[in-house]
Amino acid sequence: MKYVKMILPIMAVIFAIGFSFATSSMEDDPSTDYIIIDGDFQSIDMELNCGEGDINCRVQLEPEGPEYLVYDDEDLNTLKQGSGGVIRLYE
Repeated sequence: MKYVKMILPIMAVIFAIGFSFATSSMEDDPSTDYIIIDGDFQSIDMELNCGEGDINCRVQLEPEGPEYLVYDDEDLNTLKQGSGGVIRLYE
């Protein structure tokens, strides 16, 4: 019985250490927003102020260029919401 009382905590520690390496270490960077270009997330190296509202935030990188949706993280489920205006990063 003493053997079982000693083995269970040791196994718990081993599993905890193993799972810490198995989980994703990607953490949100609150100072960076992202866009998708050619199917890949690209950092825009700044946090955008999209205003208040529930319309998807969009940016434009160059005059007459395409508009891109803005994401808070490299995850399709993190669309940034705002007032709906297009933020021009080329000005």
